[in-house]
Amino acid sequence: MTQLEKECTHLVHPEKSPNGIESFSYTYGEEYVHIRALVEDAVLVRSATWLEPEEYGSAVCETEIFWGDPITPETAPKQSEIEEMLSMGHICDWEIVEMEEYEPTDDEMMSAFGTKWHDGL
Repeated sequence: MTQLEKECTHLVHPEKSPNGIESFSYTYGEEYVHIRALVEDAVLVRSATWLEPEEYGSAVCETEIFWGDPITPETAPKQSEIEEMLSMGHICDWEIVEMEEYEPTDDEMMSAFGTKWHDGL
């Protein structure tokens, strides 16, 4: 693999990112940046009823953004630049990442219902 074919991945803690970015990656010589983020209101979690509207929740999603020029070590994207692009609404085609065979823990299940067991009473 030559210098211009090198793939770079940057991990980010979603709580330290205003846009929930978990990671972004790119390959030198390519023009696209792959982004993985925790996106708010991405998935339907509760259908509407007669009394309540539908409810949406966060989900891990992925997308690619066009960087413009072939990425080199000098033009490589920085987290701040990607955050700015996301904040300006340049991304609208997020794809939900399917979590295979995910089973919530007891704590996650009980906290979803606000039971006395979880609340420590």
